[in-house]
Amino acid sequence: MPFLQATFNGWITIMNSAVDSVGVDMQPNFEDNIYMYCYFIDFIIIGLFLPLSMLIGAIIANFNKHKVKISINILCSSMPEGKNMSCFK
Repeated sequence: MPFLQATFNGWITIMNSAVDSVGVDMQPNFEDNIYMYCYFIDFIIIGLFLPLSMLIGAIIANFNKHKVKISINILCSSMPEGKNMSCFK
């Protein structure tokens, strides 16, 4: 069930079934277990959006790190031959 919710495939149907659930060998009641809405919404926010934003942050940090390396290499390549050896250390 968490995999279906994490992929956003059919999670609304599962959420509606969970909200209507009552117990074992009992008929479901409409919106009997209202706290399941909180579980599903919290799972989506904490379990999906937070790791996604952390992944995007890591990608942006990596791009910025490589941008600094590239700008240093461009700066060193524009120096005269004798001085640019100190850039590569």
